[in-house]
Formats: sequence, structure tokens, C-alpha cells
Amino acid sequence: MLCSPRNMSKPLFVVHDVFQSSLFSPSQRKVLEMDSFFGWFKFAMRPLENEPVILAAIAIDIARNKEWVDYVKKRPNWIVECHGWEHRTYTSIGENQVYSHLSLSCDVIGREFGRRPTTFYPPKCKTSDNVAKAATRAGLAIDNVIHRPGHWIRDNSIEKVYFHFWSSGHITDVRNIMENICHPQHAEQ
Repeated sequence: MLCSPRNMSKPLFVVHDVFQSSLFSPSQRKVLEMDSFFGWFKFAMRPLENEPVILAAIAIDIARNKEWVDYVKKRPNWIVECHGWEHRTYTSIGENQVYSHLSLSCDVIGREFGRRPTTFYPPKCKTSDNVAKAATRAGLAIDNVIHRPGHWIRDNSIEKVYFHFWSSGHITDVRNIMENICHPQHAEQ
């Protein structure tokens, strides 16, 4: 679905938890009862197939997800960035360990996708001085964008939103955003 918005500009979507296949939260485990994370990802990303999107990737799980990796590689508008080596809160560990995780993540993502990440999107959007120092050492900017799709629906001047592809609420909001931008006449009815 390629869109030519007339009245609004689309936000840039940042998709968290891409390739995750371990260390699931209780809410993630619940949705896994219905489908795999890759299944949820494909479903959630349908309205964004041809759109520029940032994928915040869990690097340790890239090797475990060849089919998912191949799926992403077929979408040239999607950029893979760093969400960490594991899906964890990096504020609770020391700078050197954070640096090690980020450096390894960048190496794996760069090797697999032919482009080294430039930005770290921390899990849960949490950062600290140690995380900032480690990211700088690893050559990464930090973007802890905090706006979710529901924020954009209330304020469409927001330029960037993140969402979890496995969250039914986020999926619904992203679909509503894309439908209202691509077909604004439907939103007025």
C-alpha cells in the first residue's frame, strides 16, 4: 500500500522487538499462545509493506530466524537498527557490558543486513548515563522515542512513533493511522 497523503504526514514507525525469540514478558507469552512472533510481525506489518520503517532488532535472535530475516531483506524501505543483544533493560548493567552487547549487536546486524546500525532503540525506551556512554563508544546514537501510535492519533504532528508488532492495540492503531492517511475521505464519514 503506497500512500500519497494529502492532509497529514505519516509518522515514521519504529518497530520494537524484531527477531525476538527469548526472554519474553508475560504479555508477550500470552500472544505467543495464538501465533509465533514472526506470524504476528507479518500480520502487523501488512499496511507498512512499502513504507519506510525502522526495525529495532534483537541481535542474538537473528541467527535463529532465517525465514524472518529473509522476509525483512525483501523490503528495501525497512532499515534494521539496534534494540540490543538481548531483550533486557540495559540500565541495570555496567557500561562495559552494555558496550559489549551493543558492539556485538552492531557486528551481527551489519554482517547480516550489509549496513551497520547507527542508532540504539533501548528496550522499554529506558536509558542511563552508562547506556549513553556505551552507545557513544559503540558509535550509536540513542533514540528512546516514547510516542506510541495512540499518541499520534491524538496529535498527528508527532513525527516518529514506536510500536510492538505483537500488541493487538498497537496493530489496530497503526492500521487506523494508515487507513486515515491513505484514504482520508473514510475518516470523515
